[in-house]
Amino acid sequence: TTQEHLLLDSYQGIQVGLQQVKVNDSLQFVHDSGDTSLIRKSIWGSYYLVTSKTFKNERSVSRSALIGSEFEASLPSLVVRNGSDGLRICGETFIEGAVYLPNKRIELSYIGGKNYSNPKLVYGEVYDSKDLKINLSKNFENVSPREFTGNLIPKPFNWKDTTISFLENGVYYQSLDPIQIRSKFRGKIIVQSFDSLVVYKEAELSNVILIAPKIYIKQGFSGNLQALASESIVLEDS
Repeated sequence: TTQEHLLLDSYQGIQVGLQQVKVNDSLQFVHDSGDTSLIRKSIWGSYYLVTSKTFKNERSVSRSALIGSEFEASLPSLVVRNGSDGLRICGETFIEGAVYLPNKRIELSYIGGKNYSNPKLVYGEVYDSKDLKINLSKNFENVSPREFTGNLIPKPFNWKDTTISFLENGVYYQSLDPIQIRSKFRGKIIVQSFDSLVVYKEAELSNVILIAPKIYIKQGFSGNLQALASESIVLEDS
C-alpha cells in the first residue's frame, strides 16, 4: 500500500541522509517506489541529526534520528590532565577501564561522612597523563555553542515542562543568571546559562543540550543529556 511504501522509504531516507548528505545540507531523494524524501542533516551535540519527510501526492511520513557511534574499547575511561593534584575518591565510586592521572596519583578521601568502600581503587590499568597519546576529536577541540544553536533566537528560561520534536526548529533558553532545572524537558531543547546550571533529581531530561561554565548534576538524577562546560561538570555521589 502507499502508506507502507512511505514508511519503508522514510527509513531509507534516514540511511541516505547519514551516508550521502553533508552536515547542514539537504537532499531531495527519489525512491524506486516513486516516493520522494526531503532529507536534512545537522549536528546535535555529539550526534548527527537526520530528518526525512517522505511524501507522495497528499500523503507524507516524517521521522528523525540521532545517530552516533560507540566509543572504541581502547579509549580511556577517565582522563585527568597534568596540572592537577590527581584524583581523590570516596564512597561507592567505581572506576573501570584505562585511567590516566598526573603521576598516576590516586588517593582515598573522606567526604560527606563516606569512606571509599570498594576493594580496589581502579578496576583496570592506571597510566601517567603525560603518556596519553590520543587527542580530543577535531570536531570538539574548539567547539562553540553557536554550532548547536544555529539561527535559534534565545528566549528567557521557561520553568514549565516542555517537549519539542526534532522535526521542529527547536528551542534555545538562555540566561545570565544561574539556572536550576527541576522540570521535564524532552527533545530539541538547548539550555544555556552564563553562570551555572544545576540539574536536580526530580528533573526529567531527554536528549537536551546543557551549556554553562559550571554544570552540577545532583544525586539521584537519571536522564539523557549532553553537557558542555568551559570550567567543570560535577556529578554528585550516588
